[in-house]
Amino acid sequence: MRWTVVLAILLSAAAPAAASERLTKEELEAAVKAAQARLPPVDTAAAAKCSALPVASAAEMQAAAVCFRAAGSLGRAIQLWHRIAMGPSDDVVRDAVWQLGPAFEAAGDYRQSAERHSDYASRFGAQKDAPERLIRAICTWRQLGDDERAGRGFQQLRRWWKKYSTADPVTLCASVRPIVPPSP
Repeated sequence: MRWTVVLAILLSAAAPAAASERLTKEELEAAVKAAQARLPPVDTAAAAKCSALPVASAAEMQAAAVCFRAAGSLGRAIQLWHRIAMGPSDDVVRDAVWQLGPAFEAAGDYRQSAERHSDYASRFGAQKDAPERLIRAICTWRQLGDDERAGRGFQQLRRWWKKYSTADPVTLCASVRPIVPPSP
């Protein structure tokens, strides 16, 4: 998918930072602007084809959202995934909620990304990737300086998944790709 290319470009162009470091407000704003500036242009012809797709059911909306994402229309994909995520729990809803965290991260909206990762873990805790999603949210909140929210997420992680009962946030976040500001 094109969004993986965007993330790879962002990571390769940015100076690596320790996952335990926090970004200043200026660094965060610079990272957001850099992420948004590096988004690939929207393929208007492909987006027009996506607009012609039916969206009567959740499965059709999911197909259209994936199409918009591939066409570079991240905002439209996020809108569709939000609509799907409001539905009752099933595989299509789970996939839509799963897509929202990385989509917001690709768009540079790190707070929303952390919330969507946490939402996925809360709603679909039985999935084997749920703990990793909550860890990603915790580490993002820590980098954003939201210690209260990170602490609540960490306590939730320790309660729900016993294998993390002796873990600490610094160790957990050491292996998570950090939010990185653009290089000067």
